[in-house]
Amino acid sequence: MRPRVLILDDDPISGLFLKAAVTSHHASAEQITDAAELAKVVRSGWDALFLDLVMPGLDGIDVLRQHAADAASFPPLVLVSGLDAGILETAVHFARQLGYRVDGALPKPVVRGDVWRLLDGLDRRRTGSHRATTEPETIERSLAAIRAGELFLRYQPQVDMVTGRPVGAEALVRWAHPGQGELLPLAFVPLLEGHGAAEELARFVVERAIADTARLRCDGPLRVSVNVHASVLRSDDFADYVIDALARHKAPAERLCIEATEAAIVDDSADTLETLVKLRMAGVHLAIDDFGTGHSTLQQVWRLPVSEIKLDRSYVSQVTTSTKSRALILGVLQMAQGLRATVVAEGVETEEIRAALLDIGCTIGQGYLFARPLAIDAFAAWLADAA
Repeated sequence: MRPRVLILDDDPISGLFLKAAVTSHHASAEQITDAAELAKVVRSGWDALFLDLVMPGLDGIDVLRQHAADAASFPPLVLVSGLDAGILETAVHFARQLGYRVDGALPKPVVRGDVWRLLDGLDRRRTGSHRATTEPETIERSLAAIRAGELFLRYQPQVDMVTGRPVGAEALVRWAHPGQGELLPLAFVPLLEGHGAAEELARFVVERAIADTARLRCDGPLRVSVNVHASVLRSDDFADYVIDALARHKAPAERLCIEATEAAIVDDSADTLETLVKLRMAGVHLAIDDFGTGHSTLQQVWRLPVSEIKLDRSYVSQVTTSTKSRALILGVLQMAQGLRATVVAEGVETEEIRAALLDIGCTIGQGYLFARPLAIDAFAAWLADAA
C-alpha cells in the first residue's frame, strides 16, 4: 500500500510542487490550504503531515500549539519553511517538546530529492512497523529465531570519502522470518532487549560479524562495527566473550568496533567502565553511536576510552543547509582530534552532503550514497569492485 501524505500549505503553487514531488515517489498526497481543516482530516489514516510554518492567520507554530493535546495521535510531521535554517531547527525542537514525532524539515524552495529521502525513511519505518504488528512475536519465538539460525547480518560500508576506498562496515541484524520474509530490527530487537535477551542477541551478532568478515579480502584494514544495548556493557563477562570470539576466529581485535549510544557509553557504573576498559585493552575499538542526540558532557566523553564517534544523521543531513549543524560537526571534529578518535558521518546520501563534509574535514562516511546494507556475499562483491 502506498504511503499517504497530507500537505498543509496556504500557497497553492508551493503545495502543488510539493504534491508533485511526493507523488513522483509512488506515494499519494492531498493538500489543504486552511489550517482550520486540519482537525477534520488529520486522523484519516495519513502516514505523514507536511506542515508549512509561515501561513496567514494561524501559522505553523500556532497549529502545533493548538493541537498539542493530540500530538501523540498525529502522523509523523515534516516541517516546511523558507525561513532561516536556524529558525526551522528551533521549530523542530519545539514540536518535539510538545510531543509530536518530527521526521525532518524541508527548506523552501523544496528540492524533490530531499522529499524522496524523507519518504524513503518513511517507507522503511512503515515496513518494519507493519511487519511488527501484523503478527506479534513472543519473546520465546524471537529467541528461537536466534537459536534456529534465522537471524543474519547485512553490512553497510563505511568509506574514506577522499579516496573512495572502504575502511569498514556496520553490521545490521535482520530476521529471515519463515512466514513474513526479511524483518527489520524494529520488528524484534526491542522485544528481545525489553525481555532481558539483549546480551544473547549481542553475542550472536558479535560472533557472526567476526566470522563473516574474517574471510573477507580487502586492501588495508577493514573494521566491522556492532551495536550493543546499554545493559550488555554492564554484563560482567561480555568483554571476555568478545575477546574469546576473536581468538577462536583468529581475528585481529582492531578489526572489531563495539558501538553503543551516547547515553549507554557515558554510563558511570563501574560495570560499564570495566567492560569498556577491558575491550580497549584488548585492542577492540569503541564508538559512540548517534553522537549529538544524548546529554553527555565534554568531561564525560573526555574520560572514556572511545576511538570512534558516529555523527547522528539528523546533523549530517542538514550540513548543507544549517549553520548550526555545520558548527556542531566542526566542534565534534575538533574534540575527536583531541581524543585521537575517528569521526564517521552517518546518513551520507548525496554528493552535496559528501562535499560539504569534506570541506570541513570529515573524511569517513556511511550512507546510501555509497551502498545500502548488503548481505555478506554482496558485501564481498562490493569490496572487490571498490578495490
